[in-house]
Amino acid sequence: MLKKIVIYAYACWVCFSIAYALYFYINNPLTINGYQLSFILFFFFSIILLLFIRKVNLRRMIFIIPVSIIITAFYFNTYKFPELMILSIIRFFLLILILIDMMPIAVRLPSIIRTIIINIIITVFLLEAALIGVFMLTGNDMIKRHDEIVRTLPGQSINGEIMNEYGYIGHSPDIVTDKEKWLFIGDSFGFGVVDYDSNFIRLIERELGIISVNVSQPGYCPFDYYEQFNKFRYRDFNKIFIIIFTGNDISEWPIPENNWSFRNSRIVSLIMNTINAWQYNEFIENGDGFSNEHFYAIETQRALFNINTNESYWGRYTHIMEKIAETAVLESLNLCFILIPDEYSINTVLQDSIKSRLNNHDIDFTYTHNRAVNIINELNIDFIDTYNELNNIHLMGEMVYRENNTHLNETGNQIIFNAVIEHLDIETIYKKDLF
Repeated sequence: MLKKIVIYAYACWVCFSIAYALYFYINNPLTINGYQLSFILFFFFSIILLLFIRKVNLRRMIFIIPVSIIITAFYFNTYKFPELMILSIIRFFLLILILIDMMPIAVRLPSIIRTIIINIIITVFLLEAALIGVFMLTGNDMIKRHDEIVRTLPGQSINGEIMNEYGYIGHSPDIVTDKEKWLFIGDSFGFGVVDYDSNFIRLIERELGIISVNVSQPGYCPFDYYEQFNKFRYRDFNKIFIIIFTGNDISEWPIPENNWSFRNSRIVSLIMNTINAWQYNEFIENGDGFSNEHFYAIETQRALFNINTNESYWGRYTHIMEKIAETAVLESLNLCFILIPDEYSINTVLQDSIKSRLNNHDIDFTYTHNRAVNIINELNIDFIDTYNELNNIHLMGEMVYRENNTHLNETGNQIIFNAVIEHLDIETIYKKDLF
């Protein structure tokens, strides 16, 4: 009787999980590309389980379920994707172990081989647990996963600022003030990559006497902007700015690793980060920039998106912008996008170098930026396109990007500051003399 109840309950759970998976993936097309393999395998194993569930050993099943939950929650990245926690309870670990239980394979190994295998498994799990503990205590960069590698941590000193308790630069989102409070969301272009006193967000704060809360993080993409927007929009901000860098926000949108991937382990992260640190040590050796060759290679790769544009990338960019805009309209939020172009779109010397690398292929260096601007323009949401301002100053012979760095310098940040102030139609405008 007990076995029938357990099997019935478990079958219901499998069916519920399948229904949940369908609902989630239908309503979240942004993530389906990253999880396709997982999605297919999940259905495949779930169907097998439903067909053969009556053959499962009850005692082993009762033991496997909690063990699967604990291993999955502890070892993989489900804390960041809770919907995957629901699926992972019956996926992979559980399903594979049950399938093995249904189809036992009689393999006799010598005791010495079994001992070696057991010790390797124990060593791997203990090392992983130790690295997780070290990361929780120190936040060591070499142990960060790929999707954490560029995140700043509380107490770090970067760009002349100490990161606040949330790991953001500048004021805490919890700050209480009688002044106007503006929220800025973006990637490294919002974060600054210059001394923070020269960052356009700090310049705006100082000039207008407002309080700026900057939750930008290096390496973020539009999906991260959307998450930050949903997280902080309830904090009673008078104005919200979302900074879009059209150089790689659309073309280099990172897809998170699935929760079953070995790439999420701290052991693999340590190995991969060590290799990456060795490969990119030239960035450190050159102070604040790449080597000339590496810089041109990066910009050439980015510029290629103007030729080999990927419509699926544009589809997810459009989708996320529409969701942000829809929320802003429904909740009457004072939202404004700031769009910043890549250096390749205004630097003619860089353009000539890229063309020579591409065998003088005809290329419209403004295509990606203009298309990103047009998509936002169609949403009827306030936005600031900084292309003309940056391009005009560059045509006058002034550098607005850091040398071999891909980010804005102090002058570039001043240009963005001026563009925002002018767009807001502030009567008492103060501009620094750039020259």
